[in-house]
Amino acid sequence: MSVSIAVAATLALTLSNPTADDTVMSIADSWIDGFARFDPLEARLWGVETGTDRLIGTGRIEAVTRWRDDQRDLLAALSDIDIDTLGAPARAVYVNLRNKLEVNLALETCHRELWSLNHAGGWHLNLMNSLGIAADAAGANLDADLILTWGAQIAEYIRSEQSVLLAGLDEGYSAPQSVSALVASQFESFAAEDSALWSLGDDLPAPLATAWREAMASDIAPAMTAHARFIREDYMPRARESASVATLPNGEACYAASLFQHTGIRFDPAELRALGDDMSETARTRMMQAASALWGLTSEDDVRARVAALDTGAPLPQETIIANAQADTERLIQASARLFPDLPTQQVNLSVYPPEQRQATAASYRPDFSAGYNGTYSLNPEEGRFLHARSSEQVTAHEIAPGHHSQAMMGAFFGGLGEDAAHQILTIGFNNAFVEGWAHYAEILAAEEGLLQHPETEIVFWSEFGDTIPIAVDFNTGVATAEETARRALARRGTPDADLSAADNVLNWLGIMPGQIVSYELGADFFYRQRNRAREALGEDFDYPTFHRLVLEEGSVPLWRIEEKIDAWIDNAR
Repeated sequence: MSVSIAVAATLALTLSNPTADDTVMSIADSWIDGFARFDPLEARLWGVETGTDRLIGTGRIEAVTRWRDDQRDLLAALSDIDIDTLGAPARAVYVNLRNKLEVNLALETCHRELWSLNHAGGWHLNLMNSLGIAADAAGANLDADLILTWGAQIAEYIRSEQSVLLAGLDEGYSAPQSVSALVASQFESFAAEDSALWSLGDDLPAPLATAWREAMASDIAPAMTAHARFIREDYMPRARESASVATLPNGEACYAASLFQHTGIRFDPAELRALGDDMSETARTRMMQAASALWGLTSEDDVRARVAALDTGAPLPQETIIANAQADTERLIQASARLFPDLPTQQVNLSVYPPEQRQATAASYRPDFSAGYNGTYSLNPEEGRFLHARSSEQVTAHEIAPGHHSQAMMGAFFGGLGEDAAHQILTIGFNNAFVEGWAHYAEILAAEEGLLQHPETEIVFWSEFGDTIPIAVDFNTGVATAEETARRALARRGTPDADLSAADNVLNWLGIMPGQIVSYELGADFFYRQRNRAREALGEDFDYPTFHRLVLEEGSVPLWRIEEKIDAWIDNAR
């Protein structure tokens, strides 16, 4: 076996006779180090220490190939270890890391680096946050020269991306034209002198503020403007018209790999579609039960009409939206505490997306463990779900408590390591069926447990549940056209007569992150079924703090690992 230099170097630092546990931890350290070198901009957003000399990766194909080869070596080293010989902490790291490595290598079939434009999760959308973290990390070493170096690196990355995108076109890989146009507009917005990116230096001391404006004027803004022009004039005319990945070379295999990426399960698309149909039927029954209990309605048409009438009326002003999100955040953290083991004091900072980031993103959450158990809740005040109090509360339950924030805090505090610090690999969330599935489950959990001020949210939740999966599978396997998919998406929203352009965001999402959209419902269904299974088997011995610790303590693991732990809990109680 050929082990990469990174693995060999790390293992050499362990004890002279490393145990299997030591070796697993060393391999995980190697992955973290490699991630930091390959994509420092993204890595530091997850709390990985990256150093300050390199703000962003090179963007070159050689770097992608080298990182892929390193991960192949890491997987080979990990595969030599018998998981049954590991203690609980190392086992958690092993399961988490193996899933990451297998997913990243499976995605090679998509050649995502060749069509990297992404209007919802592109590197440019994370640039400002990463810059802020890098500046804080630099501390007293943040000087004009370093700022100018970062500016040159950003421009270098953009030029590399253009070269790689052209290579992708030559091989038949491209982002959809609709997504490309959105990304071009985003780069134009960032380059404009009144943008939030230009304003980043406003709070810096005068010499540093001057350096940032110089970096923007000489490197960053010109490169972004040129990139937007390149996308519109050179890239889009040759890019794919359809957003479906079925039109890509080896599109079927790419879609299967994308489903594996976001769910941790090697799904056959037809199998997944059938599962979605079953989930929709079950959700319909639950919707009617909840509507009967709350509203006394027994007709499905009457229920859906009442659901469609919710979240209407005059939209809330921006200051009210922000105040509601802040109040809901604080209330839901406190109200949901009884569902979890005791955790350290937490803090969630609220931020509002700048205009440049509002085209495709409703809200997001990022943990920040640099100063304790903290996180940042970012929201788009123009997003429809924040314009009304009920839907805004539902989003906050998803993003904060008992959703993503609670999820991150549990993983960090326990991490399979008792109350010691968890290995960092456990707090980097890449398995969307775990990450987003949990947060989607948290929405219904909050409704069922009386944490919400709007009890009708339970009915809304089940009225929509499961329908996305058949729509997504049919689109990305080429069974349904864009027009058919748009009509189905609009009907799901309860607006079947709306103009088809109202579904553009859904089509773009399906095309640029083809496996992600199904992960919400798939993961939520899994957590919901595991909760019900454990509660039925254990009866009075079931309790939420234990259940939630078992499913969250090891970080973003494949779903089979959680099922394994629930089995053990039930067996031990008998």
